[in-house]
Amino acid sequence: MDKKNKIIFLIVIIISLFVIAFLLCSNKLVIDDFIGIRVLKIKSGSMYPILDINDFVFIVKSNNYEKGDIITYDVDNKYLVTHRIIEKKDKEFTTKGDNNNCEDENIVKYENVKGKVIVIIKNRYLKILIIIILIIIVINRLRKGTCNE
Repeated sequence: MDKKNKIIFLIVIIISLFVIAFLLCSNKLVIDDFIGIRVLKIKSGSMYPILDINDFVFIVKSNNYEKGDIITYDVDNKYLVTHRIIEKKDKEFTTKGDNNNCEDENIVKYENVKGKVIVIIKNRYLKILIIIILIIIVINRLRKGTCNE
């Protein structure tokens, strides 16, 4: 790998570490809104074991939501909830957290739905990814140090 490619590789690794560190340490619920895809950090155990606290979900707006879909919806413009649709009637949904004993109190209207979950990233995998990236950086630095002698 030539010097230019090594520099680009190192910059990508550093940016990736900052993004991952931000994701792990962030207290924000909504991390980013990118090309219609939102990344959300889970803050409760209501969807355990599918979703655990500090997992991340990617959601995308859809024209059609069905029973069984995990959706994220806005509650009174105050906070977001990510639960499963257990019943659908026209453009309204009854939802429930998988780990909850009862269905959600309020009916969810289509216009309040922010999107459905398309990807789940478990928090433990992010930690493993950070360790792998750090190992790659250390090995790269060690190789660079031994090649210059």
